[in-house]
Amino acid sequence: MQPDSTVVVIGAAGEVGRAVLEALGERPELRLIAVDIGSRDLRRACDRSQGDLWVSGDITDPSAEVRSAIETADVVVLAVPEVVAERASRQLFDGLTPGSLVVDTLSVKSSWFESIADLEPSIEVLSINPMFAPSLGFAGRPVAMIEFRPGPRSAWFIKILHGFGCTLVPVGRDEHDLITASVQVATHAAVLTFGLAIEALGHDVDRLSPLFTPPHRTLVALLSRICAGDGHVYHDIQHHNRYAGEARRAMENGLRTLSELSVQPDPADFSEMTGRLRTMLGERGRDYEQLCAELFSDSPTDVELRATGER
Repeated sequence: MQPDSTVVVIGAAGEVGRAVLEALGERPELRLIAVDIGSRDLRRACDRSQGDLWVSGDITDPSAEVRSAIETADVVVLAVPEVVAERASRQLFDGLTPGSLVVDTLSVKSSWFESIADLEPSIEVLSINPMFAPSLGFAGRPVAMIEFRPGPRSAWFIKILHGFGCTLVPVGRDEHDLITASVQVATHAAVLTFGLAIEALGHDVDRLSPLFTPPHRTLVALLSRICAGDGHVYHDIQHHNRYAGEARRAMENGLRTLSELSVQPDPADFSEMTGRLRTMLGERGRDYEQLCAELFSDSPTDVELRATGER
C-alpha cells in the first residue's frame, strides 16, 4: 500500500465509525474520508479523528459526492447496520476500483456474506466484529476477524488493526454468528431478562442498593450499561442473527430446567447440574472464578466513588 492510501469510513458519525476514525486518525499517512447522513454529527466525528474530508450522504442512495469518494477509495470501512450494508452492497461493489478492500464491522455476518458472494470478485473483503463497546477504544480489546476475500490490501489493513493494540481472533465465516449467538445474544438476553424480572418484582434500586450482594450489584451494573447504549444495536444483534431464536429458546429451556430442579426437595439433581456446568467451564473455570473474586473485592463505596470521580 502507498503512504497516501485513501480510507473511506461509511457511518462515520456512529459509535463504531467514530472509534475507527479516531484510531485511523493516528496514522497521518492516510487520507481519511468520512461519510454519514448526519452532517452535524459527522463534522464533530471528523474533528475528533483528524478526518481529511467529510461527506454528508446516504450510501443506499449515493449522491455524486458519495460515489466520487467510493471511486477514489483504496479501503472502505462499513460501520453501518446490517440492513444498510446489504441494501448498499451492489452499488458499493460496482463503484469500487478493482483490487480495493471492503472492511465490514457488522455484528451479524451470514446475510451480508450471502449478499456479496456473487459481487465483483476482485474486491477484497475483510470482516471484523469489535467485541466491545466502541467508547472503550481498540487497545487491549478482542476483535473477531474473518478473511472473506484475502489479498494484499487486506493483509495491510490487518497490520493496521494490530497497530490499534487490539487482539484479532480469526473465526470461520460459517461459525461467526453461532459464536456470537452465545457470546452476545444469550449474554444480552440474560441481562435484559434479569432487568425485566426485577422490574416485575417492583425492585427499587435507589432504596435497595445498600443491600445489593456482589453478584446482584454486578448484574445491575451490566443492565445499566446495556440500557445506556444504543437500543438499535442490541436489537440488531437479537433480530438479525439467525441463531438468536435458538439461543433464547435454550435460555427458556434452561430456566424451565432450573425451575424444575428448584422445586425438588432433594438437592442432589440441582448439585449435579452445577457440577456439570463446572465441568463445561473446563480449565479456564478457575481463572474466571478468580476474576469474579477480583470483581467482587471492591466495596460498593469504592465503586460509587470511582463512578462519581471522587476517587
